[in-house]
Amino acid sequence: MIFLDSTGFYGLVGLLVQCGLSWLLVGIFAVLRRHGCDAEWFRCWLVAFASLAVALTAVAVRFSVLNAEWTGLFEERQPATLAVHVVYQTGKLSFLWHLLAGIQALRGRPVGPRLLALGAGIAVYAVAGGLFAPTIEALLFMQAPVVVLVMGWSSWSLARVHSEQRDPGSRIVGYALATWAVLWTLYSVPLLGSELGRVVGPSLSVRLLRLTSYCDIVVEVALGAGSIAMVLQDAYRAKLAAIAERDRLREVLLRDEKLRAIGTLVSGVAHELNNPLTSVIGFASELDSDDPQIRRKAAQVVREQAERCGAIVQNLSLLSSQQPQRQDALDVDELVARVARGFAPQLSAVGVDLHVDGAAPGATVLGDRVGLERILANLIGNALHAAPLGSRITVAVRRTRESIDLEVIDAGPGVPAWVAGRLFEPFFTTKPPGQGVGLGLSMARSLARAHGGDLALAPQGHGEGARFHLTLPLASGGSRQAARATFHTAAPVGRRVLIVDDESMVRGVLARQAELRGWHVTEAIDGEVALSLLQQTAAPDVVVCDLRMPRLSGSALHDRLAAQAPHLLERFIFITGDSASSEARAFTARCRRPVLQKPIDFALLFAEAARVVA
Repeated sequence: MIFLDSTGFYGLVGLLVQCGLSWLLVGIFAVLRRHGCDAEWFRCWLVAFASLAVALTAVAVRFSVLNAEWTGLFEERQPATLAVHVVYQTGKLSFLWHLLAGIQALRGRPVGPRLLALGAGIAVYAVAGGLFAPTIEALLFMQAPVVVLVMGWSSWSLARVHSEQRDPGSRIVGYALATWAVLWTLYSVPLLGSELGRVVGPSLSVRLLRLTSYCDIVVEVALGAGSIAMVLQDAYRAKLAAIAERDRLREVLLRDEKLRAIGTLVSGVAHELNNPLTSVIGFASELDSDDPQIRRKAAQVVREQAERCGAIVQNLSLLSSQQPQRQDALDVDELVARVARGFAPQLSAVGVDLHVDGAAPGATVLGDRVGLERILANLIGNALHAAPLGSRITVAVRRTRESIDLEVIDAGPGVPAWVAGRLFEPFFTTKPPGQGVGLGLSMARSLARAHGGDLALAPQGHGEGARFHLTLPLASGGSRQAARATFHTAAPVGRRVLIVDDESMVRGVLARQAELRGWHVTEAIDGEVALSLLQQTAAPDVVVCDLRMPRLSGSALHDRLAAQAPHLLERFIFITGDSASSEARAFTARCRRPVLQKPIDFALLFAEAARVVA
């Protein structure tokens, strides 16, 4: 008996240490399992170390009792001893089978029939060995070939795991398993000597067997450390996968948000454009009438509604370009009165009174009339939506030294705090679906800032309605007269203009408007043709050039002339239908020539052309 003399006590200490180490690893594995480590191989190895701990505990209890000489219960061939042998043998071989099953899981292979058959054979072998082995040495001798076979097979199988799963932890485990197989091969020599009394003497065999626990401790520490390292590596890979999945989902979310924003924008633009386009289509059919009065009225409506469509597109572009499209000198009192008159039918329908408080006689602001009217119309429309029946909306007009302050005040419930912070965000709305797309206030603020002013929600007291504060800078003296003179500049008769645009309809209408004003017109379909004409013939007095064209764009033509013939650039006026794009904004910022927005205001265009000639 290897543990029952004075020197065998050290072997028993080693066994107890190994037993404690096994339970420590089981505890660590259980904590890791509780914190989310649920890989199949990890579950198998948790059962494996638990089986090993139970087997070692059974043996440690038996020999601890024998060394203390408390009872003869665990003497050789006693029923209790046979039971301990069965538990030890079963636990040890269960450890081996679950270890191998975990490695198969690492390789991505299920527990197949061969592995199940091996497990059944190991179970029968364990029970038979526990019942019929007379001594612990005989039991170890029976275990040796199974341990060597399974450890070697496990080490070989682990080496065949996919390269992306090979990490330092799996290599440590592989080396530990291979080392354990070699050690148990060496253990078989003293075990054979202990059982058969040959090869080496029994006393030497027993002394060698006392050292096995210490060797197993070292290997088990390496095996446990490698297993924990594999768990941490798996957790790291899972974290990277989670980050990659998070980034993918974030991209999907951003794409969906962009698609929703585009859909909302398209819906809003369609809503804004469909009304004037309906009028254009309806009155266009009356242009064929024989009655001059009907034709005149139809032409006027078509022109007005087309201008309205152009203004809508221009104002939408302000959300990104932040630049006003027109610079007219506008009388403030007249502007407010005109917008207020437009709401008269709606106000009377709900019994709401619109009161203009204050005035600014003679005060003018410089800007786009349609855009400024749109700001006021949006504020009054929102106030009308919030105002109770029979209440009052107030438009307060105040003039300071440098600005005009307009306040639109309603008698509604006011703006909740959670809404106030997002009130000017594009596409944010508290209105039911179909009644608003959330572009009104964001567009109004963009228009106000594009005119050098600002729009804000003023602080509101308890029980007060919403109060929106609009600030606009006053126009300098003489701006009104200068602006009016701009649009009445006489066209220089007999001058030549080169029109460069890839759209034939645009070229045609520009050419027609130029000829009506006395210009001689030459046309070019893109920048390449224009450059050829500028090099071959006498330079025209004015060049009206589109920015976006195939082959050679307007911006590219500008850059080429800036390098080859910069004096010709003084004759250019650029036009674009895409002023909101980053390319157009960048070009406008660096170009020192006029850049006009489509649809073209022909009076403004040819006034600029007259200034170029002058």
